[in-house]
Order: sequence, then C-alpha cells, then structure tokens
Amino acid sequence: MACTGNHTHRNEFRGEGFFPRCPECGAYHRDLTPAFQGLVMEASAAVIPSSRRLHREFHADADGRKWGFDTETGLFTIAVPGRGRSHAEFQLAGHWNEETGAFTWAWADAGESESEPSPLMKAAEHARRVGAHYWLRTLTAPIVCVGETEAWQLTMVCAYLSDLPMVAAAPSASGRSFVVLDRPVWEN
Repeated sequence: MACTGNHTHRNEFRGEGFFPRCPECGAYHRDLTPAFQGLVMEASAAVIPSSRRLHREFHADADGRKWGFDTETGLFTIAVPGRGRSHAEFQLAGHWNEETGAFTWAWADAGESESEPSPLMKAAEHARRVGAHYWLRTLTAPIVCVGETEAWQLTMVCAYLSDLPMVAAAPSASGRSFVVLDRPVWEN
C-alpha cells in the first residue's frame, strides 16, 4: 500500500483503529485494507470463544487466583485456591502503551540483532512473515497506533496465525504486555 500523497502528512490516530507508520512519509495512516480487516474478523471469531472457554475452564479470572509469566521457561501459571495450578506455554505478541496508543510488536522490542527469534517471539515473528507475504503493513510495522480493543485484536491475529487458542494481558508500568498461549494443563 503506497502512500498516495492525498493526505496532509500528519498523524491521523485518534484512539481507535489500526494506524501503522507509513515508511514513505513517516505519518501514521489508518489501515482499511480489506485483507487485513478480514483477517482481524476471522481471528476474533476464532480466538475470542476459545480464549473465554479456556479462561473459564482454568479459572484464570477467578477470585483469589494468582498468575504469572516466567520468561525463562516460557510458562504461564495460574494458581487457584482449592483448585490447584495449571500451566500453559506462552509467547509475547507485543506491548501496548496506554498513554500513546503505541503497540510495539514483540519482534520489534527484541531488536534486529537476533538472527533467530527467541522462542518467546515466534508467534509475533510468524505474524510479521505472514504480513510481509501478503503485504499487510499493520503486521510488518514495528509500531502500530491502536486503542486497547485493537491491541487485543492484534494479539488475537497473532494467536490465530500460530494456531494458539488463548490470549491474555499483564499490566506493566506504561500499559499492558499482550501474550498468546497454548492450551493450559492442570498440574498432577
């Protein structure tokens, strides 16, 4: 999608929608391409129900539950009083800055120095490769301006493309870190 020059070369982001940075003019333009919009709809239709079902099944939102991400092992753990613990492998999709609306893909956070993506970045890297193959700028731009809903949708696209059934987010100092997860299993 080439920059048409039919804009004022200013950032158009107003808090909702997908706005990747234009490599030609440097401004953030809304992505309304039918292929990308269709992918978002497909991913949401697939991942929302499975993610909700797994959150319920493993009590991820139960009162008193504790959960955490171990970046050394790549495991997401849910501990629920009276029910036990479950684990799921996770991968980082990206980080969303609440103040600026900037969603930074995990592969962009890792930097260009890595020749082989970290196991924690494989789903995000896969989304980037799919984006490059199909000319989907939102999946290949390191930073995309989005609202919170769209940050969840980008995470669902990442999960969908990697055939992972669950998404979650963890608060951080400036926003949220979004992750994609495999199906949790109960500890024996």
